[in-house]
Amino acid sequence: MSRSLYQIGDREYQRNMKSESRKVSQITLLSLLLGLVLLLIFLGLGPLSERLGSAPIWFIFYWTIVFVLAFLLPAFAIHSLAMAHHLHRKRLRELDKELAVAAEDVRTLLNSQKTNSSDSKKSVR
Repeated sequence: MSRSLYQIGDREYQRNMKSESRKVSQITLLSLLLGLVLLLIFLGLGPLSERLGSAPIWFIFYWTIVFVLAFLLPAFAIHSLAMAHHLHRKRLRELDKELAVAAEDVRTLLNSQKTNSSDSKKSVR
């Protein structure tokens, strides 16, 4: 009924690889989005300001895009925190289950040792 250490270790390794991959992709996405927003703000205030000022439609369109992207940054950050919290809670539940299995194995082992020690005492008498 109990799992071998190899199975537990393999599953743990796969979980860590998924978690690391997810972290790297989230950090990359947030970094690229932040860089894009900063670049768009810089361009809108500098080189593109004359062109955007001469065409009100493009001005509104450009700054709406910048505004939406800027508000996506905290949304992604909050989502990332929520996912980290969810994964943490899930891992705690899994650890509780593994601990319960290990405790049951220890109880079984202790009971078998008690039985063996009481059998050996009876055989000595």
